[in-house]
Amino acid sequence: MTSHSNRSLFTEFLGTALLLCTVVGVGVTIGTVESTSPTELLIAVAAIVTVGSVIWQVTNYFVPTQLNPLITLALVARGRIEPTAGSEHIAAQVSGGLLGVVVGNTVFGLEMFSPATQTLITPSRYIGEFLVSAGLVTIDRKSTRLNSSHVKRSR
Repeated sequence: MTSHSNRSLFTEFLGTALLLCTVVGVGVTIGTVESTSPTELLIAVAAIVTVGSVIWQVTNYFVPTQLNPLITLALVARGRIEPTAGSEHIAAQVSGGLLGVVVGNTVFGLEMFSPATQTLITPSRYIGEFLVSAGLVTIDRKSTRLNSSHVKRSR
């Protein structure tokens, strides 16, 4: 494993931890979805998108990162990264995500591992997850094109 891949895996780990800690913090702040107004939910989503974008930009300044196993799987499927490297990145993302949730829960006074209190298996949940995932893959594809055109022009 090279120093670049060590740096890349550490950046995936740390970036995903920060991202999930943010998600937990916003989730605790707005409370349950049922008692939250649509305006508060919109503000919460905007906060997550903003902070997530900053985290993504900062981590990508150092090394290319995905911060999401779905994006990593898409890159492996497209042949952009090797399956072995993809599995290492997914392991870093999952472990970073777990750390982020534990830290977020601890900071906001919850148990380190607290079960969800909302019903997780609902059609709206699946639709929301699909839309978020499709958005992430689209953002990754667009940014990859922008970054590659920038590299070509700077040579």
